[in-house]
Amino acid sequence: TQSTWGHSECLFFFVSSSHHTHTHTPAHTNMPSTFLLPFLLSIILAWFSWEGLASLSIDEERAAIFNEWMAMHYETSLNLEVRATEMRFGAFATRKIRQGQIYSATPHKLLIGAKAIQESEKATYMQLDISSALLLFLLSERAKGRSSFWFPYINLLPTESDYATDLPSMWPRKQARRWLQGTLALRNLVAERDREPAEFDRLRRFLEQNDPSSLQHFTFKNYRWAKAVRDSRTIWLGGRERHFVPMLDMINCRHHHDRSKVHLTRWGAGGAAETTALWDFATGDEVWENYGQNNLMYYQYHGFVIEPNVYDCYNWEVKHQVVQQANQWAQRNQRPPFQRSAFCLFPDAEVPMPLIALYAASVANSRAGMQLPMQEARSELQRELEATIAQFGTTVKQDKALLAEALANKETPHNQTTAIQYRMLEQRTLRMILRGLKKQIRDEL
Repeated sequence: TQSTWGHSECLFFFVSSSHHTHTHTPAHTNMPSTFLLPFLLSIILAWFSWEGLASLSIDEERAAIFNEWMAMHYETSLNLEVRATEMRFGAFATRKIRQGQIYSATPHKLLIGAKAIQESEKATYMQLDISSALLLFLLSERAKGRSSFWFPYINLLPTESDYATDLPSMWPRKQARRWLQGTLALRNLVAERDREPAEFDRLRRFLEQNDPSSLQHFTFKNYRWAKAVRDSRTIWLGGRERHFVPMLDMINCRHHHDRSKVHLTRWGAGGAAETTALWDFATGDEVWENYGQNNLMYYQYHGFVIEPNVYDCYNWEVKHQVVQQANQWAQRNQRPPFQRSAFCLFPDAEVPMPLIALYAASVANSRAGMQLPMQEARSELQRELEATIAQFGTTVKQDKALLAEALANKETPHNQTTAIQYRMLEQRTLRMILRGLKKQIRDEL
């Protein structure tokens, strides 16, 4: 998945593996050498064009199977169809859709969630948390192939090779460190990769005890694929219940100029998952949703970024030692404990006072004082911000130049281009936050 540079759409597409064609010059030929090279090039180009068309044709067949399945089981007016595009898949309006209209109402029997698992032969999976149960259930349904009720949906999902290209969490660590040095995405993916073996072993032990026949397809590679699918393609219905929602899953992301217009799917009549349109769409238009997340979430779980993005912020985690010191101060002075240690810092807003107070309490505790030294707290936060920025291997200016170079060179892999763009945007956000904090310090003086 990747966004198009200079546009605000989140255009989801996947690049298939390269095909290598070997051509052999005949032992005897009367073709002049000046003609031979263009002739061979035309054959090679025709081959690659055919391969692309063949791939698109396969995707068109997959989309047709999915649309037929949806039409067969849909319980209300079906306003969408999935089409194969050069960007893999998208959802398109089959009739006019108005802003504010419920345009998608996926019936409960098409959803993959707790109820689907409980009513299946894999009901024992519900002994686990819903996230683990969904992962195992997806793998079991995938292993069934065409006999799975959800085959038309699973058949549209990205493959392991798709994710290996597009998701930084699937890259070799050396590549991730080279392209994402200093970023939150690198920190998160390293931590996630470190946790994966333990989770894999936990789920494997569960299957050994409860469903040993499924062990044949529960490999580490398949586990990582299912985890990537679950983490990027499920939603929390009503903010509480995690589900795969097949038709909604095919709707790509687009930024809305009104930050209050954010995607919301909730339970409707008869247990359908109902989604309301954020824009007007004419018949034949591609339908979009605005998922209203920051670039870290988009990039970490989907592999794209948006610029501009009004929801973009830097996820600042206060160090454990700072929180511990602050709560010691609060306890000694009979104040409520500090419950919050994570803050989303926006580049165009002042650093929130609860964050400053947290640092101030930490400083006060080290001096056994009662008063909160707010100015010193800001200075301490400034030093931490500067140290964080120093971890990047490049500057914003250098990343801009690298990005321009990558965009000009069509041979640069798109995932490398997006990595540079994400790194540049994150560092720019941090520098803007630091600039705002320095202004707060000057204004206080």
